[in-house]
Amino acid sequence: MSEPFVPTQNDVDFDAESWGDFQEPPPEIKYIEGDLFTYLKPDSNIVVGHVCNTAGVFGAGFARTVRELYPNSLEEYSAYCELHGLDDPESYFPSTMFTKEDFGYFGNMVVQTGLSGSMERNATYPDLMRAMEEIRAFCFENNITEIWGPRFGAFLCGMSWPFIEELIKDIWLSAGLNVTIFVLPEAKKHAK
Repeated sequence: MSEPFVPTQNDVDFDAESWGDFQEPPPEIKYIEGDLFTYLKPDSNIVVGHVCNTAGVFGAGFARTVRELYPNSLEEYSAYCELHGLDDPESYFPSTMFTKEDFGYFGNMVVQTGLSGSMERNATYPDLMRAMEEIRAFCFENNITEIWGPRFGAFLCGMSWPFIEELIKDIWLSAGLNVTIFVLPEAKKHAK
């Protein structure tokens, strides 16, 4: 019968520098200054996540451009809001509804109560977190590895972008999803 292995100091010494080579660096949010819509290409298989309201309209900000360039997404989103009751947003709120487009999908995170305009906070972080978790699940179910978006929630919803960045890291990046955020030059001054 052989002696049991008892480690010595030589067995447990290691070079900390080389040990780090086995670990991949944590993923980071990629930022691009420019218009997200000019980067969209057919068959990209991505989700473009953005915050929208419970009123059934894409009336301002990023959502307004979605309305102008992708009227089918507005039509489906409006029907979704009407089906769930515009007067009773609690019946579906929070939720993310997905609309199919040639590049992939819009992930319409329905977390903003009513219409914006005052730049006061009109959404909650727990609701945003649940909507982001729904996008993560949708990505896994549909073999999607890329999420793009504007600085959602930070302008018209009045939420804190640094906190939303942390949510992106915890919910999307930690799950292995790649995230690209597009920032329009004029939007830089508005993000909190």
